[in-house]
Amino acid sequence: MKKIIQILLLLPFTVYSQIEHNYTPICSDLLLQTKLINEFTLKNKQIQTDLTSKFKKDLKTIYENRNQEIIDRLKNDEFIFGHLINSNLQTLLDKIYQSNPSIPNHQIQLLLSKSSIPNAYCLGEGTIVINLGLLQFLENESQLAFVICHELAHFQLNHVNISIQNQLEVFASEEVKSTLKSISKNDYLKISRMEEFVRNVSYSKMKNSRKDEIQADSLGMVYLQRTSFQDSEAKKTLEILDIIDNDDFDFDFQKIFNTPSFQFQEKWLKSSQISNFGSFTAKPLSDAVIDSLKTHPDCALRIEKISNNFLVTKKKKSEIISTTDFMKMRESAMFEIVESDFYRENYSKTLYRLIKLLHKYPNNSYLNAMLVRCIYVIHSAKKQHLLYKYIDNEKYIENRNYQSVLRVIENLTLKDLSRLAYYPLKEKPSLNHDDEIIIFASYLASDLVENSVEKENWKKIYQSKYPKGKYESYFF
Repeated sequence: MKKIIQILLLLPFTVYSQIEHNYTPICSDLLLQTKLINEFTLKNKQIQTDLTSKFKKDLKTIYENRNQEIIDRLKNDEFIFGHLINSNLQTLLDKIYQSNPSIPNHQIQLLLSKSSIPNAYCLGEGTIVINLGLLQFLENESQLAFVICHELAHFQLNHVNISIQNQLEVFASEEVKSTLKSISKNDYLKISRMEEFVRNVSYSKMKNSRKDEIQADSLGMVYLQRTSFQDSEAKKTLEILDIIDNDDFDFDFQKIFNTPSFQFQEKWLKSSQISNFGSFTAKPLSDAVIDSLKTHPDCALRIEKISNNFLVTKKKKSEIISTTDFMKMRESAMFEIVESDFYRENYSKTLYRLIKLLHKYPNNSYLNAMLVRCIYVIHSAKKQHLLYKYIDNEKYIENRNYQSVLRVIENLTLKDLSRLAYYPLKEKPSLNHDDEIIIFASYLASDLVENSVEKENWKKIYQSKYPKGKYESYFF
């Protein structure tokens, strides 16, 4: 068992290209990765050489840490290079450049991150990052173009670096120094006073951030309207961001897991968490607080600002990326996020994404094999009482479907977890059980239910059909 766990964490599943039935994870261009690391190192040296601020020493440290973080992420394979998605992103960026020659394109580096967080951001030194977690929700190239224009606006307006400078100014001010000194000398209510101080600083930063977002929307719209992209899609993008934290359907666990020999139990979806203080009714959150907790707050305000300040132009529809190709990009993003979450050992999030995708692609070999793979490592962690290291805490989760997945992981016994992996794979007639990865997954599922005869049979089948297969050396 231990050997298989190590194998599963290191070994990617590679499969066919038709997404309805299979998926092949993206392999990045390592030469491009190395080239970028060298470029980031040189750029950071130049930035530090050009510093003239009175906070030069502090800024050097901050910029060095910023640069090192991006280099570490590059080395940890957290970005995708050399794929069709990268080419499409660069094509959109070049189109924006053509219509906006004032943008210093030689300073911009557009990166595609494997992160599942639905976001895009500017680092302040010319790097713009688009997360796969955002790409999976967008509907067309114009929406993606608006996102890029928005981040270009952040760069042009120097929002990130100004924010860093402002924070240094705040903490260097006599007022803040005096406040901190007073708090440190006074033992009475020290913690509550420090918490209040942090809240005030955070609130001030949040107000500035809101202002920056509205400014970036405005300049981003200017950039977008100069292009052939549909500027009407800017508001639609913000509408998507406003509801991006919610699923648009409830999971049907019976549909995913029920077989003639295994029935998913509704009781597994019930919360097992009981408050130490007895039952109570929590005070409902205000709309303002709920909005502030979103990945993208203030979207309604931002939509209103765009509506009031910009007239939508009528343009002839001209696609750079076809609708079909854009949908393929979205699908690739969804599958790559599964791969990314798994290799970052967030197994509860991986299981949630697998179940969500299996509603749409029930016969996909990659998803069904990954389901077994994910349950296998969850089973091992639970058996060793290490589950807390690999799953999120339900009390911090708002998404109802993800809450349900966490309850299933918590409530199922080791035996039931094994059956959850074994029967849906074994008794799904639509799967191709001659597929290499399905055979390998069947071997793992047999190991989970401790069926040594079946396990040995799958081993023989694999060695017969794939004598030099990808997984041949990992059977025992």
